[in-house]
Amino acid sequence: MSDQPISQNMGTQSQTTSLEQNPVLDVQFTGTAKEYFGIWIVNILLSIVTLGVYSAWAKVRRKRYFNGNTWIAGHNFEYHANPVSILKGRIIVFVLFVAYNITANLAPEVAGILTLLLAIVLPWLINKGLSFNARMTSYRNIRFGFEGNYWKALLSLVILPFVGFLSLGLLLPIATQQQAKYIYSNHSFGDAKFKTYIALKPLYKALLMAGLLLAVSLLLIGGIIAGTTGILAMIQTIDENTFSDPGEFILFLPFIFIFYLGIIFTFILPYIYYSVRSFNLAINHLTLDGKHKFGSNVKVAEYAWILVSNLIVTLLTLGLMAPWAHVRKMKYLAAHFFILPDGSLDEFVDRERSEGNVTSSEFMDLDGIDFGL
Repeated sequence: MSDQPISQNMGTQSQTTSLEQNPVLDVQFTGTAKEYFGIWIVNILLSIVTLGVYSAWAKVRRKRYFNGNTWIAGHNFEYHANPVSILKGRIIVFVLFVAYNITANLAPEVAGILTLLLAIVLPWLINKGLSFNARMTSYRNIRFGFEGNYWKALLSLVILPFVGFLSLGLLLPIATQQQAKYIYSNHSFGDAKFKTYIALKPLYKALLMAGLLLAVSLLLIGGIIAGTTGILAMIQTIDENTFSDPGEFILFLPFIFIFYLGIIFTFILPYIYYSVRSFNLAINHLTLDGKHKFGSNVKVAEYAWILVSNLIVTLLTLGLMAPWAHVRKMKYLAAHFFILPDGSLDEFVDRERSEGNVTSSEFMDLDGIDFGL
């Protein structure tokens, strides 16, 4: 199956019949930049004043705002985490982080052992963090869940991505396939299991296109470098005193900034392309309880423009437009995500689960571990 929306792959007659019985359920995000700015600025100010203590409450407020403004079929999501529990988890992570850095400075050989131990416990931490975050999220009073396996997590989330990196990306699709399978297929909604599986062929096709995009970008950057160097050399030949005055050199600083920004985007854009294609593939193969299907039609160019323009605007405004950027991104993703239900969604019954480990969740926050777009 391609990464085009499932609804577009159906025949006209069967699609019409399906939609009459079970309409496509769109996802809507109703938050606004103005509303979120109020929450965001208060979170930042109180976190600064309290030396980070309020950050736990800030996280809960942020998650509750975004979950509460995400709607499917007239119902929104909810977030149930306790700020005090999150604060305890963050304190533990912070203490361990400080201890690790002190050890690294005083005894580098011991720090190496600690790094190895971290790699060993990382799958366990990720599993516990995913379990906690899932359990703290609900839809229509039904909790999500995650049940992972240490060895499968070690293989799909640590070993295969590392091997993919060592292979210069040649084995990256295998890592992507197994990562998506592990993350999505171990989640559940009440008693119902999610399941997804991506074929390797479309992933390798996406990787090939990302590689071509990278090659074209590098050629373009190389041409710009060669052209700029030639022009500067010619100017220097004509007038040996050129650039002898620091004031003259400062005039070229904006061009240098743009040049380095271009290099960054050269590597970011192929990454965005591959990420979007693999995300669409995973979602368009995702099912719940073996029958309810999901779809995503995120466009590479549109999403890349949103990310790049969000970054530029946020930098130019010294971070003040960050709430607008977050809301803008969320609205776009929600508008390009949908569900194709096969029957009623009222049939799911929540089941008791372990609440996972909040400390592991905070480790994921601190270390920037994220598996979504």
